[in-house]
Amino acid sequence: MVTSEDGPLLHLTTFGSDDRASAMKSSQTLQLDEAMAGELLNVLFSTFPNLKNESTSYSTTSAAESSSFQERV
Repeated sequence: MVTSEDGPLLHLTTFGSDDRASAMKSSQTLQLDEAMAGELLNVLFSTFPNLKNESTSYSTTSAAESSSFQERV
């Protein structure tokens, strides 16, 4: 999350693979405000309707992968 003059933004940065030829650097950065985050949620719920029915947290990364990700951010 980053803060802008208009409020909080969800800040997402993607990176190339660990095997890329050049040094690690960001490939893309996306920033979503609340309205765009709502639109993203609508797309996610429409694509994956079972998400609406689950109350558990979702994670597809291991603790090591998560730690590595946080170091890059």
